[in-house]
Amino acid sequence: MPATLLKLQLLETTLFKNVLEALGDLFSKANFNFSSRGLEIQAVHSTNTLACSLPAGAFHQYHSNRDLSIEMNLDDLALVFGSVNNDDVLDIVVEDDGFDYIVFSFKSIIITASGEGVRFHTDLDSGSSYITCMPTETSDKVLTGLTLLAPQTGMAMIL
Repeated sequence: MPATLLKLQLLETTLFKNVLEALGDLFSKANFNFSSRGLEIQAVHSTNTLACSLPAGAFHQYHSNRDLSIEMNLDDLALVFGSVNNDDVLDIVVEDDGFDYIVFSFKSIIITASGEGVRFHTDLDSGSSYITCMPTETSDKVLTGLTLLAPQTGMAMIL
C-alpha cells in the first residue's frame, strides 16, 4: 500500500475555483508547489510572473510529507472545476507510487489526472461508473480540455 505524500481538504471549493479562475485569465499553465507550509501557485508567462500562496491553515485538512511541484494546465482545471458546486468538499491526494498522478475528488466524483489520461469515477446510489479519457497512437485529435456535463452522474465531454 503506497504512503500518502499529500492530502488536503477544503470544505468549500469556492476558494480554489476563484484562484484558478483569476490565474486562468492571465496564464495557461502554473506550477503547484506543495510544502509543509502550504500551497504556492506560481504562473509564469514570457512577460509576467505571479505567485499566490494558500497557507496550510487555509485548508480544513493539510498534510504534506515532502515538497512536491506539479505543473498543471489552468484551462483544463478551470473546465473541470467549473462544473463543481461551490459548496462541494474538495480533497486533493498524491500517493507515493511513482508520483505520476494527482487525485481531485468532490463528494461523489473522483478525478485522477496523469500523463496517461484522465479518469472519472462516480459512486452513486444507483451504482458506480468509470469514464477514462486517454490519448491513443492512432488518434490525430488532441485532447484540449474536458468538462463534466452532469456532476451527479459523472457524464463527461471532451472538448
